[in-house]
Amino acid sequence: MLDTNHKGHDMVSAATERAEKQRQLEKSKQTVTDRETELKETQKASGRLREVQSRWPTSNDFQSLTTNPQFSFGEVIKSLISLTAHIKDIWRLETTRIFSAVTAEKILLPQEPKTREDFIHFLVPLSLDPNTAHRNLRLTEQNQAVACSIEPQSYPEHPDRFEWWAQVLSKEGLTSRCYWEVVWSGQYGVDLAVSYKDINRTGQGDDSGFGYNRHSWSLDCSMFRYAIVHNNEETEISVPLSHRIGVYLDHRAGQLSFYSVSDTMILLHKVQTRFTQPLYPGFGLFQGSTAKLCESQEGGSPQEVNRTKNNKTCIKHRCLRTAMKRNKYLRFGKRGASSPK
Repeated sequence: MLDTNHKGHDMVSAATERAEKQRQLEKSKQTVTDRETELKETQKASGRLREVQSRWPTSNDFQSLTTNPQFSFGEVIKSLISLTAHIKDIWRLETTRIFSAVTAEKILLPQEPKTREDFIHFLVPLSLDPNTAHRNLRLTEQNQAVACSIEPQSYPEHPDRFEWWAQVLSKEGLTSRCYWEVVWSGQYGVDLAVSYKDINRTGQGDDSGFGYNRHSWSLDCSMFRYAIVHNNEETEISVPLSHRIGVYLDHRAGQLSFYSVSDTMILLHKVQTRFTQPLYPGFGLFQGSTAKLCESQEGGSPQEVNRTKNNKTCIKHRCLRTAMKRNKYLRFGKRGASSPK
């Protein structure tokens, strides 16, 4: 019985001792904090004093100033030196840990896809958002396909809907490594785009058209050419055309690539930039055009389109397509429904 009481007394004593040490530690920390504050205030006062002295360098008034000889900064300085050393140790350890994590992550990142099989590994399911679709765009196949129609659709009012440009965005915003394929048709083609969600939805200005602003990137496809468009700058791409396009996005690396898909992957254009928001795939269409998000094996191998047609014909259709983008009488909905000749 006495032994049990003695053990209990030892446990209470140990707990009391730990509590006392903790209290002393907290008191020491507070002392260091108080002395740091005192030192900072003294340094500020000293700085102000030097400033005043510099303004009146010939004054002898300050020679009579005295200091308290009993006051010492020795302990404060020692505490600050110890604290500085501790902070440096933490900084070194954290820096080493971060660099190790970054190095390991770089090693684990998969290599850039090369073959179509590699790209299919990053295939993501996408669907078009009816709330963004222009009224002359008709969505079908569970919102996987879109066609441009003269007849307006009975969509409800929605703030996300494109009111001027015949465009539509996907429901999904992408922030990782992703791949999707599109099959398109129509003489005047389609715009295959990615866009930030904050692209403007109203008006006919550049701030709402895919590729004509800094919020979106667009590959313009038609029977006669490809062109990459961003921030109202257009670059024409001279390669054989196909009706099946693959789009590869590495959001983190700032890479956006467009491919002509056949038995081999033909790179059409690669964008290298820094993406600051999730990207939403989208389509811009012209009268008689269609586009479809497709499964990996849908549609077979696309046929290439012969581009060796009469140059005057190519220029004519290129100018007409540009006019269709800009001219309200050649577009849809509020732009009018007249078909280009």
